[in-house]
Amino acid sequence: MKHKIITLAILFIFIFGLALSFVIISGCSPEDTVDTTDNLNNDAPTLEALNFTLMGDGTYGVSAKKGVDLPKKIIIPATYNNIPVAFIETNAFKNCSTITSIVIPEGINRINYGAFYECVNLTDINIPSTCKSIGTLAFFKCTSLKNITISDGIESIGNSAFFYCSNLENIVLPDSITSIENCAFSDCSNLKSVKLPFKLTTIGSQMFIRCKKLSSIEIPTKVNIIEDGAFAECDNLTSVIVPKSIRQFKSSIFYNSNAMESIYYCGTASEWSKINIMQYNNELDYIVFYYYSENQPTDNGDYWHYVDGIPTIW
Repeated sequence: MKHKIITLAILFIFIFGLALSFVIISGCSPEDTVDTTDNLNNDAPTLEALNFTLMGDGTYGVSAKKGVDLPKKIIIPATYNNIPVAFIETNAFKNCSTITSIVIPEGINRINYGAFYECVNLTDINIPSTCKSIGTLAFFKCTSLKNITISDGIESIGNSAFFYCSNLENIVLPDSITSIENCAFSDCSNLKSVKLPFKLTTIGSQMFIRCKKLSSIEIPTKVNIIEDGAFAECDNLTSVIVPKSIRQFKSSIFYNSNAMESIYYCGTASEWSKINIMQYNNELDYIVFYYYSENQPTDNGDYWHYVDGIPTIW
């Protein structure tokens, strides 16, 4: 009898140990074993998966709760304990590989550094109009991210915010944006089209480097500087519309973008000659320049105009 009791005690300790070890290792890193229960049809906030940090200004920041199984769909509430949830914390959902969708409510005013860093299964996201900034590396290497809606109201996008979002195909950036930092869309290898905001004054360094499916782009009319390597290694880029507000081309703008054929410049040849073009821009020697003329030119130069919003050679 005594032997049987000891055997049962050992068995109980073994089973308890297994259960405890499972709880300890559960979390949201890519290596973790997590429950992928699908709650895509549930529109209630997923409070059990979230951690809330009360700030000095009386608002909450939100992040993934450690040690819990995260669902595929995360719904962030607008308030918690009747207090506004104002921002998504630094590294809030970093490496949370089970997440495919996140609902961000109106009221969130910023998405901090690395908030969704390497959420490799995140497929779509909607940034509300109350959000003013997307932080550095916020969506770094979200390789499944295909659809993103950025509402009018956002003002800045941080360095490398969408770096290596290799499934992102199209993006429309609202005109409320005044600043997009370096490498914001680097290595978005499937990006086919992008509409840049009207208020933008600088195209950042390597902003679209290795965007291999981007075929054309129109630079907004307030931009005065294009930084180093902004459109380098864009294999399918064939044409760019350049405003006459441009004052400086930094180095290697179109480096190894070997398909580049045309620059549609919105000014005259004389105005183009005044632009400060820095070193390592040899690609410009092989590109045909077209100068804007609203009316049919009387000489035989290279001119263009818009027809139904499309640059067209006279």
